[in-house]
Amino acid sequence: MIRTSYDAPDTLKRPADWREFAACRGADDLMYPDSSTRAVEEAKAVCRRCPVIEQCLRRALETREIFGVWGGLDEKERLKILRRRGIRVEEPVEPKPPQTFESVWTDRHRPGDDGHIGWSGAVPVHVGGTYHTPQQISFRLDRGRPPFGVVRRTCDRDGCVHPKHLRDQRERDEARQAAVRAAVAV
Repeated sequence: MIRTSYDAPDTLKRPADWREFAACRGADDLMYPDSSTRAVEEAKAVCRRCPVIEQCLRRALETREIFGVWGGLDEKERLKILRRRGIRVEEPVEPKPPQTFESVWTDRHRPGDDGHIGWSGAVPVHVGGTYHTPQQISFRLDRGRPPFGVVRRTCDRDGCVHPKHLRDQRERDEARQAAVRAAVAV
């Protein structure tokens, strides 16, 4: 048999993808904030301590990412940079929103066989005139109310949107207070 160069095994080490080192890894909810100044500043604070902030910003500018905080900059700040570079960027056209949170959930959640629930499709999702992360949608459907503050996972599975594995700021505060009361009662 004649061996060719493409028959050789690929034994070279490949560099790790920069996204594996991102400070925001698994925190989609935080990095696609609503338009409030506080939420945007919380996302930017994560970027300020990120070891791959430059690679992140470079990717966002190269791909003309139009949503979220990337490389420490929000959408408007990135658009300003692109325009200064002479790159014409169309303002994002609002996609036709799905009818309900339920229809989005039905279309995009993916139950796993390990007790976690994943998400497929774009993040964030336009519903009811605003953008929502999968965690926010899952939380809202389960609790019957919008989340207060950032929704965080209680499990260690990146991307899990199982409603029982999520807590908003109010629930985290209540859990801390209950733990303090229990410790004092002992």
